[in-house]
Amino acid sequence: MDLDAINSPVEINLLISFFSLNSYSKLCQTKDSKEIFSILSDFFELTGAIIESNNGKIIKWTGDGALAVFQEDNIRNGIAALLECREKANERFAQRGLPLEMVIKANFGRVTCGRLGTKSSEQLDVIGAAVNTAARLSSSGLTITSAVFEKLDGKAKELFKEYASGWYALFETNSRPAT
Repeated sequence: MDLDAINSPVEINLLISFFSLNSYSKLCQTKDSKEIFSILSDFFELTGAIIESNNGKIIKWTGDGALAVFQEDNIRNGIAALLECREKANERFAQRGLPLEMVIKANFGRVTCGRLGTKSSEQLDVIGAAVNTAARLSSSGLTITSAVFEKLDGKAKELFKEYASGWYALFETNSRPAT
């Protein structure tokens, strides 16, 4: 299903991911807004390109992060894309001497997908309990729910370790599933 072609709300199963930057607020206290703008622009360009090239969709950019989704038949590539985003963004931050780290939270479930906003500024959005669950996850790297974990194959599952009932964290940050 082409998410951009949705004109009226539909229910759909999606991999829902939120990502943001640890230490962003602290960085904002030491850099001017023009430099922060440049850092975010670079980060958004990098992560957006990776997600889109893996058939994912950025639903919205919010401050220092985003809400991105992948369709059900693309969960494995979605997780691989998120891992690639984290790896490349963190490398780029380190090269620039920035104390930032990308953190990711992901869930899988049924959502309502449609356009929200005023007539002049409608945007695609996703609403539902699965979105709220993803948003509330705690993460210091990449955290996924059991709903995501169960959709992965054995090799991809090996990258994660259960750390709380129903929550899995990335075990080796430098590893990602082969695509």
